[in-house]
Amino acid sequence: MRFALLSLFLLPACLNPETVDDTADTTDTNVGTGATIQQIQRGDFAEDETVTLRGVVVTSAATVKNDGFFVQDAGGGEYSGIYVFLQAGLDSLYLEPGLTINVTGSVTEFYDWTELSVTSETAIEVTGSADVTVDAVDPEAVVSWEAWESCLISVGASTVAEGLNNYNEALLDNGLKIDDLLWVFDVDAGSSFSNVTGALGYSYEEWKLFPRFEADLEGYTPPTIETTTIQDIQNEQVTGTVIIEDVIVTSPMTSKDGVDNGFYVQAAGGGERSGLYVYRRDGFGGYSAEIGDVLTIKGEVTEYYDATQIVVKDIEDLTDSQNTADLTVSAVDPTAVSDWEDWESCLVNIGSVTVTSDVDDYGEVKTSVGLNIDNEFYDFPSSNGQTWSEVSGVLGYSFSAFKIWPRFAADLVE
Repeated sequence: MRFALLSLFLLPACLNPETVDDTADTTDTNVGTGATIQQIQRGDFAEDETVTLRGVVVTSAATVKNDGFFVQDAGGGEYSGIYVFLQAGLDSLYLEPGLTINVTGSVTEFYDWTELSVTSETAIEVTGSADVTVDAVDPEAVVSWEAWESCLISVGASTVAEGLNNYNEALLDNGLKIDDLLWVFDVDAGSSFSNVTGALGYSYEEWKLFPRFEADLEGYTPPTIETTTIQDIQNEQVTGTVIIEDVIVTSPMTSKDGVDNGFYVQAAGGGERSGLYVYRRDGFGGYSAEIGDVLTIKGEVTEYYDATQIVVKDIEDLTDSQNTADLTVSAVDPTAVSDWEDWESCLVNIGSVTVTSDVDDYGEVKTSVGLNIDNEFYDFPSSNGQTWSEVSGVLGYSFSAFKIWPRFAADLVE
């Protein structure tokens, strides 16, 4: 099992520095109305009311951002956990699971996640140590996860249904996501665990588990990696992490914020369902795809806003054969197409096209065949009424519409 050194991660809304609610009336002395976490979670205290929790058990170290941690009432159980948010962050105070503390702060409901908001670590007093309770919870038996919010729970054997997304979250087959709020991990789609443990949180309207360290992901079994074809991927016959062999690069690199993060490939011979987008979240570094290169690629099959792609995790998962191949550009009559899905990510020639609009703010023009032409790769010159005798390019899908993406001037023949 490989664990990433760093990642992008999705913080709960209450942890986002741009949205932190700093208006709460908190104190940094241990003087407040005595309370238990259960009382807070059951609504016995009003929002912004200052309370003191005594003898609660720390269940996690500080977050990766060092601005919060989880605690629960001794003995655990439903409604026993709460997230402690430190507006100023932790400085000199060291916390780890098993310590008991007294802590004073204000009750805050931030985007439907209850927390105790504390202005300073001086409001936290370490008092001793105690056993940490992990409650075993069967996800299939849970009617509402609200009862387990911020509690330390285990959910049993789990398979990774979808690998890491752009926020370093992975979806489990029980419907929960695991997120790197407390510890940065790296897992592949199709891998499995004999048991998954973590603090349960709520952010962006989703329930998520936050593993604290490697031991919280028990019994790791790597995925079985199948060698398959682009056609099988596009026909939804395979999922998870796969290998595709001897595919041909058909496009220049795509870029975002100056980072080369993807390119298109297709199977030799082209045809329907022969194309695929290759993406890497952190970019491809010094590697630049060249049209005609023949590659073998290992990655995870995912859907991104209904466009199929293969996500490469490591540069080493992309093997260049050092050979090149001729490209097949499939001739497609737009009037005969009932579903452009069959040609998604393929290199196509759609014949004669007349432009029916000026270039809009997104670099697109409307056309006589119903497909917009877009400047994903090439800032083409165009004016309303212009006609090209032949238009070629990659058939892309974005913002709920299929579009043709010419790669260079030669793809637009006057």
